[in-house]
Amino acid sequence: VAKYAYSLRLPGGNEQKATVSDLLSHRLGLFGHANDSKLEDGGDARMLRADLASLKLICPPGTCHAYQNVAYDAASDIVEKVTGKPYRQAVQEELFRPLGMSSATLTRDGLLSAESWARPHRGGKNSKPVEVTDSYYRVPAAGGVNSSIKDLAIWMRAQMGHNPGVLPPDVLAS
Repeated sequence: VAKYAYSLRLPGGNEQKATVSDLLSHRLGLFGHANDSKLEDGGDARMLRADLASLKLICPPGTCHAYQNVAYDAASDIVEKVTGKPYRQAVQEELFRPLGMSSATLTRDGLLSAESWARPHRGGKNSKPVEVTDSYYRVPAAGGVNSSIKDLAIWMRAQMGHNPGVLPPDVLAS
């Protein structure tokens, strides 16, 4: 992971041992949602990824699962390094457009400008709508994809192997 994701730092230099597969399957050895609260408080995602080195591992990379947002977004660095394009541009040009996903966006503005979308609520039985913040849109590889049910169906079909020109079988198998 280290040669691609320059801002990801893990305790004990384990970014040198972790693989891209470990990153994408949430097996970096960190506790769940590491630094998410700092992201929600407005922290810079790249700095928060580097700060992960100050935490304690719960297991060696590749040996246990714990969901990540801040760490997972190192995938955006990888996409940018491999494609030479900004993450959002690469996703649009390499996935959304070729698949025909016409409503899919990666930004808060894209969500808010959509004709119809589900608003988040808090409060259980007497829930009230809450504002959509930009927290997770600042870690685009980890969150912030918006789409219609039609585009979701297109994505699911591609994941099931129905569009090998965009998602080849070897990519789906990894």
